[in-house]
Order: sequence, then structure tokens, then C-alpha cells
Amino acid sequence: SAFEDLAKSEAELRTIIDAIPQLIVALGSDGQFLSANRAVIDYTGLTKEEVQAQQFGDVFHRGDSERLHGQRVLAISRKRPFEYERRVRRKDGQYRWFLIQYNPLLDEGGEVVRWYATGTDIDDRRRAEDVLRSNEESLRLIVDGIPGLVSTANASGELEIVSRQVLEYFGKTTEELKNWAIGDAHHPDDLPRVIDAYRRAIETGEPLDVETRNRRADGVYRWFHVRARPQRDAEDRIVRWYILL
Repeated sequence: SAFEDLAKSEAELRTIIDAIPQLIVALGSDGQFLSANRAVIDYTGLTKEEVQAQQFGDVFHRGDSERLHGQRVLAISRKRPFEYERRVRRKDGQYRWFLIQYNPLLDEGGEVVRWYATGTDIDDRRRAEDVLRSNEESLRLIVDGIPGLVSTANASGELEIVSRQVLEYFGKTTEELKNWAIGDAHHPDDLPRVIDAYRRAIETGEPLDVETRNRRADGVYRWFHVRARPQRDAEDRIVRWYILL
């Protein structure tokens, strides 16, 4: 019968969803939790009955739930896919960051029949980003603390961090200084030579040593010795340049 065929299809779908190693949750049109696959049960330690009850909301970090409540309600009302990042409690009590992505199942009239949400563990990535931000902030503090005109550039030569002394000398923003090759930071008679020397250093990895006139904030050009040295990783690849004027 049609009912038996439907039941069989739903059972097959359940088997497939349970076999997927990603966290998957089905929700009603209003966002109420209905069911979860085996990966959710294994990760959270909840039962299928608890997933359908209020307890399932307890696996989310309270701070994130408060922060995202309004955003989630608004997103569900718009009936369009959406995503956000939040912390989910593992059965051992540890919270890990997940990317939660919602996708609506619509009927022929465009109304939401059900929501499906997937959870992807991004905790390692988040921790790496936190470490990177901390390292960059430490580097910025170090650069600012050096009593000289210092900046850093990435492996391709684009300026990244510019010290406070550099900004004060040139009277420009970091974004403006990133376009130094088309600006007036260098004397126009020196600019082609500086560009050529800088490009050659980036291409060869050889240190940069060049003298040029740099324009002070008041319009006066003063002679500088510009030196740049590369920082290399364990594989001898250049990861950053340090520049001293």
C-alpha cells in the first residue's frame, strides 16, 4: 500500500542519515527539535526521547543560546538557509565549536515543512585562529614597541603590520601605505628604483637594501636606508618579511 511504501522509504532514509558521520537534526517548521541521527546521539550522549524534549537545548552553551536566540528566530521566519557558529557540549562535558547549517524543506506552496540542520566540528580551526590572532597581536605590540620605523609584509610582499611610528611619520593609514607603489610615500625620482628592488627581493628571497627619499607628513622628503629581511619556516619557505626604515 501507499502507507507501507512511505514507511519503507522513511525507514531507508533513516538508515542512510544514521550512517552519515556528521551531526544531523530534523526540526519542525517552527524550529522545534524532532529527531537526530546516530552521530548526534553518540556525541551528546542523549537518548532519542531527550532530543525531542527540552533537554536537547541544554547541550548548547548558554552564552551562545542567548546571543543567537533572536538571530535564529528571525532566520527561521525568513524560510531561507542560514548558518552560525556555536558551542555544543560533548557527552564528557567538553564544549566544542560547531558550524550549524540550517536548510528548509519546502512544499509546493513554498511553505516550510521541516528544517534540517547539520553540525560540523570546527573547534580545532577556531583554536588555531585564536592562537594566530594572539600571535599577531603580540607581534603588533612588539613592532609598535620598537623605537624605529618598522613594518611587516607577507610572503608576496603585501604590507601587513605597520608600526605606529611609520603611520606618524608618513601621516597615512595602513591601507594607504599598502598602496605605496602608486602613492607619494617615495620620491617620484626614486620610486621606479625602489619598486624594482622590492620586486627582485620578493622574487629571489634575497634581502632588500635600498636608499630612498621618503615623504614626511609635512611634505618634506628625507633620505632613508630601507632594509627588508625574510622569515623562513622549517621547509625554508618565506612566510613573512620584516622591513626597517
